[in-house]
Amino acid sequence: MVLGGSEYIHGGIEALGTVTLNGSSQVFGSILANKTISLNAGGGRVQGNAESLENVIFGSSARVDGIVSAMGEVRFNNWSASVGEGIYAGGDIISDRTPVSDHIDPDNRADFFPNSNVSLTRVEEQPCDIVDFAGNTLSEEITRYQEELTSIGDITVGAYPNVEWRFSPQQIERYDQTWDINRWVSHASPELNTLFGEQASIYRLNSLKLTSSSSLRVTGGNVVIVIDEDFTMGGGGAGLVIDEDSSLTVFVEGKVDFGSVLSMPEINSINSNGESTFSLFSGYSGSDTGVNFHSSNRVVANVYAPYTHVSVNSGANFFGSVRGRSVNVSGDGSIVYDELLGGAFGDPDEVWKLVGWR
Repeated sequence: MVLGGSEYIHGGIEALGTVTLNGSSQVFGSILANKTISLNAGGGRVQGNAESLENVIFGSSARVDGIVSAMGEVRFNNWSASVGEGIYAGGDIISDRTPVSDHIDPDNRADFFPNSNVSLTRVEEQPCDIVDFAGNTLSEEITRYQEELTSIGDITVGAYPNVEWRFSPQQIERYDQTWDINRWVSHASPELNTLFGEQASIYRLNSLKLTSSSSLRVTGGNVVIVIDEDFTMGGGGAGLVIDEDSSLTVFVEGKVDFGSVLSMPEINSINSNGESTFSLFSGYSGSDTGVNFHSSNRVVANVYAPYTHVSVNSGANFFGSVRGRSVNVSGDGSIVYDELLGGAFGDPDEVWKLVGWR
């Protein structure tokens, strides 16, 4: 996992491989990595512990408030790097600073143990696609929907004369601004199928696109959409609005791209009925990024993308949860996790695991 700039992780990190903090990135929790932790963030900070089954390397003036533990070595390549509570290493603790223990806060400098017996619990590998869709994997569930549901085609929100759209469990409506119409008209009705084994009204689309000055309102309950190709959101206008008593669940086989100035209103990760407000299931399995958030404003979503790369960048303020084949946070992006999401998609200990919180 790489934090590339001035990103904040409000929670902790567990990684099968390496963890790298660059720029001035911060982690408001602890880090546990099977491989090397590289703290290259000048002014960066880890408010919990930094624990590696290999090495911990301070490449800049980063700080760890808690304990640094490494089954290999701990290396300080920067004189100003600091540790709050102590250093434990299976190998050497290396620095040009003399004594090396001066990297630790004065009251805790006795907690300095090179060449000691450090034993850490390994982060165990697990399959990424672990949600049970009534016996199907995510990929199998999307394929089933495509076989059983009829597509209503492409929908572009924001293109004249259909700038405003409403999605409800009963129907999709669009406001036709044509001079001789100027009213809400029905566009499509859903089909009955199942979601997590329970009956639901579902729409199948070829693609869904929000352009500039668009307005898409989800109202009247739980709306479920299956998209065969891409789901894209531009910026401007009201954008995506989900009523406080409603929710939106989207299955996408193609790419997801949330654009440069998208701003979702002040909605919560959980709606007034205790359900996940906006759930995004990506079945994309290509080699490039399948889910991309590069909005400069607020995005509220719970993303499940087990086969693809997820990117949160360019100042995106992401509120919710992300599970992906890989997750990259860069360019002042941030992810804020809501503990209420723990049971949103099944057993919280298996699906969304909060590693640490400060």
